[in-house]
Amino acid sequence: MLALLALTLGFYSLALSQGWLDRAAPGLEAQVPNRVPAGRPYKIFVSASEPVIYTTSYNGRASEAVTQNLRLTLNARAGENRLVVTATDGADNATTTRYTVTGVPEARPRVRATETAVAGDPVGVRLGFAADPKIEEVAVTLDGSPLRVFRSPGRAVALGSVPLGSETRALPLSVTVTDEFGRATQLEREVTVSADPRAVELLNLSPEVLSSSTPENRELEEKTLAAAYARGFAQPRWRQPFLLPVKGESSSSFGDPRQYGPGGNISRHQGADLAAPEGTPIRATNTGTVRVAGFFSIKGGLVVLDHGGGVFSLYFHQSKIRVEVGDEVRRGQVVGEVGTTGLSTGPHLHWEMRVNEVATNPLEWVGKVVP
Repeated sequence: MLALLALTLGFYSLALSQGWLDRAAPGLEAQVPNRVPAGRPYKIFVSASEPVIYTTSYNGRASEAVTQNLRLTLNARAGENRLVVTATDGADNATTTRYTVTGVPEARPRVRATETAVAGDPVGVRLGFAADPKIEEVAVTLDGSPLRVFRSPGRAVALGSVPLGSETRALPLSVTVTDEFGRATQLEREVTVSADPRAVELLNLSPEVLSSSTPENRELEEKTLAAAYARGFAQPRWRQPFLLPVKGESSSSFGDPRQYGPGGNISRHQGADLAAPEGTPIRATNTGTVRVAGFFSIKGGLVVLDHGGGVFSLYFHQSKIRVEVGDEVRRGQVVGEVGTTGLSTGPHLHWEMRVNEVATNPLEWVGKVVP
C-alpha cells in the first residue's frame, strides 16, 4: 500500500514538472498608456506570473520574446494604435490582452489677429483649438511684451494695444501653445503699424479753463483712476459688441496731437470727443461695473466702467451722473448726461477705452466683441 502511494505521488510530481496537468493560464500585469504624443517613442511594461513566450502585434507588426518581464519601446502614429499581447507558458496555456493607445498630434491652433493698425489702436488675437491635444498653457506676446490671455473651452482671446506715438514698423506677434505632453507649438505673425501723420492742434483755452489743471488736481484724478484699475475684474465680463455711447459729431479725434497754448507741451488726445447737446443721454458701451462716479476739476462729471479683463471705458465732462460706484450696468444703460464740466470748452462726451490702463482708439471697438 505504501509502495502504491509513493508511485502515485511520483507520477503526479512528474506530470506537474512536465506541465501535463497545468491548466492555469499565466497571469499578466501591464503598464500601457492610453494617450501618448504622436511621432514620439513611448514605453510599455508587461509582467507575467511565470516565464512565457510573448507574442506581440503592434499595428499589424508581430514580434516574439521569451522572458517573464517584457519591456518594449514603441512609436505612436496619430490616431488609434492597436497593441495585442499574448503570453504562452510551457504547457501551451495562453493569455491575450488587447490595448488601444491613442497617438495625439501636435496642436495646430487657428489664429486670427489684427494685421494692420494705426498708433493707438487696440490689438485683438483670437485662437481656436481642436479637442486634441489638451491645451495646458497659451502665451501671446506683442513686440516682446506679454498680453493677457483669456481662455474658454476650445478658444482663447488676447488683448493688447499699440501705444500712441508709435513709429511706422512691423510689430512681431508670437503665439505659443503648450499641450498636455509639454510640447510647445509657436506661431509667428506681424502687426503692421502706421505712425500718426496728423499735425499738432493748438488749443487756445482761456486762463479760467486752464486754471483747473493744477498739479494737485491732476494727482488726485490719477490716483482715483489707479485705484479703479487696481480693483478691475480679472476675466472679461462682456459678451456682446461694444456700442457708441452718444450719437454725436466728432469734435476731436483719438490721438490728435495737441498743444494747450503756444510753447506748451505736446500731448495726444486719449479719447474720442463726441459733440452733442447738453443733457443728451450717455449710454454704457457694454456691460460693466461702476468703479468711479463723481465730479472732478479736470475731467468734470466722470464715470468709469470696469468690463473685466483689463478693459475700462471712461466718460468725461458729464452734466449729470445717473449711476453710483458699485452699480452693475447693462450694455446701453444710461450712465449720465452730456455736459461741459471740467476742462471743457463746450458740451461733448470725451470717451476713452483703455486696455491694461493704455488708451486705445474707442471707435475701433464699436460693433465688435473683440477689436
